[in-house]
Amino acid sequence: MKFAYRFSNLLGAVYRSGNLTFSKDGNSVISPVGNRISVFDLKNNKSETLPVSTNKNITCVGLSPDGNLAILVDEDGAALLVSLITKAVLHHFHFHKPVASVRFSPDGRKFVVTKENVALMYHAPGKNREFNAFVLDKSYYGPYDETTCIDWTDDSKCFVVGSKDMSTWVFGAERWTNLIYYSLGGHKDIVVGCFFEKDSLDLYTVSQDGTLCVWKSNTELDGLVLGKTRKTVRAEDEDEEEERGEGEEGEPRGEVIRGKADQHKEKEGTQNVRYKQASKHFFNKEGEFNNLTAAAFHKPTHILVTGFASGIFHLHELPEFNLIHSLSISDQRIATISMNSSGDWIGFGCSGLGQLLVWEWQSESYVFKQQGHFNNMAALAYSPDGQYIATGGDDGKVKVWNTTSSLCFVTFTEHTSSVTNVTFISRGFVIVSASLDGPVEPSTCTGTVTSGRSRLHGQRSSRP
Repeated sequence: MKFAYRFSNLLGAVYRSGNLTFSKDGNSVISPVGNRISVFDLKNNKSETLPVSTNKNITCVGLSPDGNLAILVDEDGAALLVSLITKAVLHHFHFHKPVASVRFSPDGRKFVVTKENVALMYHAPGKNREFNAFVLDKSYYGPYDETTCIDWTDDSKCFVVGSKDMSTWVFGAERWTNLIYYSLGGHKDIVVGCFFEKDSLDLYTVSQDGTLCVWKSNTELDGLVLGKTRKTVRAEDEDEEEERGEGEEGEPRGEVIRGKADQHKEKEGTQNVRYKQASKHFFNKEGEFNNLTAAAFHKPTHILVTGFASGIFHLHELPEFNLIHSLSISDQRIATISMNSSGDWIGFGCSGLGQLLVWEWQSESYVFKQQGHFNNMAALAYSPDGQYIATGGDDGKVKVWNTTSSLCFVTFTEHTSSVTNVTFISRGFVIVSASLDGPVEPSTCTGTVTSGRSRLHGQRSSRP
């Protein structure tokens, strides 16, 4: 007998780790859940998990500007190129080392991957008709420690990389005569976010100790001058490159660009791009918000969103650094922040709770609020009509999931210890659960009551 089983959807978790990404239209949020990717449609209130998976948990998601392709990278550096239209894997690739971030250029022609202290720029798949979907163009060296974040200019001419060594590096995507690389200091902790201003080389950098630096450039984007497209790499640099381990398993190194602490000299007739620190701001001088963990910047509206380990997030308007909102999601660390294309919705991911939130800051209301079991799931039961699934976890919670939308619509928190079993009664309107917090005593009841340490739950339509 043959069974045509196929993967349908993923229930019980909405976020685990990695970065959140909004779709091109801004109506859906793409969330990594373990080794899979779930797409939550916020307009139609439903979710879908793609039928693709990696061997280990996904840590980085890069979405192409047209919204058709996604690059998924797991914690070992294994990558999948996935079509979001056909929901099929187009290419497998391995970066050999853990990847910190992936970001497509705004024109969709290239993407940058950061691993360890190097930034690798690849030609985007489908643009050059290459047999290999990932063709390495350039390798950029500059930071002494691991890289943390990436951002591109709006015209895709330059990108910026933040590092754990407290430095920020601006690199040219092409061999600009007046900008090959530029190093910025000014921080005393790990750089968490770096963002270009709209249609400008001006920069904002945010560090883990709650410091914001505003950098002004002396050159406009149209002031970049294109020089030679390729330069010969010195023999000693080639030898050093082999020592660094690039080119593993026959992977081409591309053009190698090495940034150094001392800036290169200006050539005759050209003025190099220079930066100066225009201002410096602190989120809290008393030190209450000195563990900044995530940041996002919406260029059209100049809104900066920052999240902290305490579960608090801030909204500031830049460059004046005017505080708009300061709210608390929970008491857990905010792992990632993302904003949709219109800048109205802000997505937050808390890995400690397995929590995914989407907040509309102008109306100060939640658009989406979901949380899975943050401990092991110990029990599961289908309703008699198959429309609902009840789950019990070691976190003491009983959750009810809709099999059509794949979303949790009610959570019961009466138990104080691990839930060992859940079941629906014959009509499906009451759930009976047992837990390790005490003996189960039989009783006759109606509605939602508690008998001993056994809980009987009536359905309700409140959100978790």
